[in-house]
Amino acid sequence: MKIFHKKFTRRRILILCAAGLIPKIGWGRQVLNEDIELSSTKTRQIATRLVEAAFSDPSRAMRLGALYMHELPNGQDLNSLVNAIIRNNSLLADKVSGTGKRAIKDALQLQIVKDFEYGEVVNIGGWVVACTEARLSALTNFV
Repeated sequence: MKIFHKKFTRRRILILCAAGLIPKIGWGRQVLNEDIELSSTKTRQIATRLVEAAFSDPSRAMRLGALYMHELPNGQDLNSLVNAIIRNNSLLADKVSGTGKRAIKDALQLQIVKDFEYGEVVNIGGWVVACTEARLSALTNFV
């Protein structure tokens, strides 16, 4: 089992979530307060780059993404998802436009680890996943 942080493994997070001990707040994280203004074409290009970098086979993530959008339907359009992913990671916002898949994938993996550290997780179909991971999965339904 891959350990995301010294204190957090997926098993530990599941146990803490079941016990109701994982908070749904993100504290201590620097977050951009405003959405990035993007054209629909640019949003789709960024979404495609994020999905291509995150998943070798995006079709496998589509089911999780569909469950995420069904369970949390508010603000789950393409623009909202892209902004939610980029807003939490200014480094990622810079990398999406000009670097290769490896740099984007590394930034996404770091963001997922941070989500677990800050308790930004969602329970989807019995799985506890990072918010970034769930949003990326939801993007697969748009690209």
